[in-house]
Amino acid sequence: MRDRWPEVVAAAKRVVADCPSLCQSACVDCLLHFRNSYYHRHLNRHTALDRLEEWGETLDFTHDIPPRLPTPTAEEVPVNDPELTLRAMLVRAGLHGFQPQRSIDLGRPLGATTPDFFYEPRNDAYEGLCIYLDGMGRHLHGRPETRERDRDIREGLRNRGYEVVEIQFGQLTDPDAMRQHFFRIGRFLLGKDAAQRIRDDSSWYGAPVVETEQASEG
Repeated sequence: MRDRWPEVVAAAKRVVADCPSLCQSACVDCLLHFRNSYYHRHLNRHTALDRLEEWGETLDFTHDIPPRLPTPTAEEVPVNDPELTLRAMLVRAGLHGFQPQRSIDLGRPLGATTPDFFYEPRNDAYEGLCIYLDGMGRHLHGRPETRERDRDIREGLRNRGYEVVEIQFGQLTDPDAMRQHFFRIGRFLLGKDAAQRIRDDSSWYGAPVVETEQASEG
C-alpha cells in the first residue's frame, strides 16, 4: 500500500467522487457498510474528497507507531481474540468467579440474553453482574431496531437488579478506559477499597497469558 500510495489515493477519490447514487453525504453505494456502522453519522464523501485533494499523493515517514499491546509469544493467548484478552485481564486483576456466555432469561417480551461474562451476586443489592464486550462482529449492529433491542435488554437487566458493564472492543487497547471499567467491576465484587487498588495499580493490563486453571468457573 505504501509503495502504491498514489493508486490508493486515486481509488479513494473515485469512491467518494463518483457515487452511483449521487448522494448528498454518504450511502451504501459509496461509504456506508456494515463494518463502519458505528460511524455512519460522521461520514461525508464531499469532506473526504476535500481532504484527499488537500493531502495530495505523497506519503512521508514521520515516526514509528508503537503497538498498544505487546506481541504475544507462543505461550500467550492471541491478542486478536478480544474475549480471551478481556478474560486474561480479569484473571490477572484478581476478578475471579466469572461465567462466560451465561444465558439469562428475562421472559417475554425481551427473551434471553447472553453476556460475555457473568458474575453471581455478592450481596443482596444486585442479582448479578453482566459484562458485554461490544463492537465485534456479533455485537456490531447497524440496524436501528437491533440496537434498540440491545438497549431494551440491558435496560431490562438493570430494572431487574442486575449491574451491567458495557466495554467497547476498541477500549481493550485503552488502559485508562479499562481502569475505569475494572474499578466498577471491582467495586461490585470486592468493595470500594479493593476496586481503587485495581484502578490505581494497572499491572493487570497488558498482553494476555494462557490460564492454567479454570478460573472462569470460579
